[in-house]
Amino acid sequence: MSHYPKLDFDNENPTAPSSSSSSKKWSITPLGARILTLVSLIVSIVIMKTNNISFKDGGLELTVDYNYVHTYRYAVFSMVAGFAYTLVQIPFAIYYLKTGKRLINHRLFSYLEFYGDKLSAFLLATAVGAVFGVTSELKRGADRLQGDDQSKYDNFLNLGYISGGFLLIAFVGSAVTAIKSSLALS
Repeated sequence: MSHYPKLDFDNENPTAPSSSSSSKKWSITPLGARILTLVSLIVSIVIMKTNNISFKDGGLELTVDYNYVHTYRYAVFSMVAGFAYTLVQIPFAIYYLKTGKRLINHRLFSYLEFYGDKLSAFLLATAVGAVFGVTSELKRGADRLQGDDQSKYDNFLNLGYISGGFLLIAFVGSAVTAIKSSLALS
């Protein structure tokens, strides 16, 4: 009758509700969050790596890309690390969704997932802050540029903001999986 689990304080495992729809929704959450994280990171990496501008000053040509700004390099490193970790975790989430069991049902793997999710989430969170912070600071310095150079530089920085936005979405997905892995240990 009730959709809430029956609580038996003498037993460590409460009985599950009669319908498996709520457990199915709960098991799809990590997979959905990991896919959201993966797709957002792909988009963010592509934007950041393809974003560049060229300035001509007399006979000298200067090309500015993510390598020119150290903070953007850190963000790309964070994105690639988060992408690799998420890519490794997706098969485990698919298996869990299909079977309702963990592929590796060992406490050590649960701890590895727990700490990996936390590290990934914090790495992406610091990258989000770094990208938005440095882009904001660089925007202030863009006022000294004139004409076409200022327009190019603004476009470069706006794409930095867009990449940071997708990175923020990836962080939210990673944070959801970090919360889920915390609950799995409790």
